[in-house]
Amino acid sequence: MRESRGREHKALVKVLGVPMLERNVLALLSHGFREIFLAVNAKEASVLTFAKARATPLARACNAELKLIVEKQPLGTMGAAAKVRTTAEDLVVVNVDNLTTLDLAAFLKHHRSTKAAMTIATHTEP
Repeated sequence: MRESRGREHKALVKVLGVPMLERNVLALLSHGFREIFLAVNAKEASVLTFAKARATPLARACNAELKLIVEKQPLGTMGAAAKVRTTAEDLVVVNVDNLTTLDLAAFLKHHRSTKAAMTIATHTEP
């Protein structure tokens, strides 16, 4: 994505005028998630600024909390997940560059009903 968008971080690429990061936060909020963790590389100042100025207040306005995990060095998806501190039993991971219409609440309900250790949503990209 960087090749086509230049120096702009993919989290801030706008789709129909709304940055992908904001779209994902809104999706999580609309499905009832109230504790959201956002892993950001410390070198990505523009994403950190956006998270603090827009995503955090947006979550707060919906009676939710957005917590930042600032990575001093890239941790990868599971490395960042290991840094999450919560009392919740389940963790839903959404990548910023994936936009979906998947009902995340139903997805989590299915995961819990099957008592799976991990559930992964995939799709075929033609």
